[in-house]
Amino acid sequence: MTTVKITFLRALKFWWSFTWRTLVISFPIYVLGMYRLFVWLAPFPTRVNPQAHAALASPHSAQILAVVWPVVTVVSIIIQIVAVRWALTTRWSDFRLQAVTDDQATTV
Repeated sequence: MTTVKITFLRALKFWWSFTWRTLVISFPIYVLGMYRLFVWLAPFPTRVNPQAHAALASPHSAQILAVVWPVVTVVSIIIQIVAVRWALTTRWSDFRLQAVTDDQATTV
């Protein structure tokens, strides 16, 4: 195994690999989230209530946000960890990444 320098082009290859993998993993989740938000939660205007969108702002909005925000954050972190792990196992044409231990740290 030969050690090579991490050039700008190699860093760009890794970054792009990570970015598109994150998009591939997260796109279905975003589509389901938008469906949930706009179809199930957003009220549609009816004859009885022609301005149904005015009812969206409620005193419970802050409470809903306080629950949804941490959940979305945790899901985003998990998605990024999976994408990084997936990108780290990729072999490019001129290099691959490998985790190694430091020899000096193991000889204590």
